[in-house]
Amino acid sequence: MIEEYHGDWGKAMEKMKEIDVVSWEKLKETPNNWYRCQRAFEVYFTEGKPLSSYQRPFGKAMNREQVKEFIQECEYDFRCYFLTTERAKVFRAIDARCDAMVQQGLLKVCFVVLLL
Repeated sequence: MIEEYHGDWGKAMEKMKEIDVVSWEKLKETPNNWYRCQRAFEVYFTEGKPLSSYQRPFGKAMNREQVKEFIQECEYDFRCYFLTTERAKVFRAIDARCDAMVQQGLLKVCFVVLLL
């Protein structure tokens, strides 16, 4: 893929301009960024869509229709759960759990692992 350009940035950029103008514009700002160039080519040649089609403008939230469309295109079932409680309660629970682990021998286990 990227190897066929044999280090010729100009030829790679010509091809990038054909397949993904947005990525080409970004790559013009950082010449010889072969890592980003290769990533853009990989996405295009494996997915058949330009890398820029997966990106959205910074700070722009997706509306409900865009989210629904995105979820339908995904091959995975994404579900997010958010549990909320007061931060002070969470920190107290973490402190209590850490104290209990130390009392139950956490440090001994760590020493044994370090000695292995």
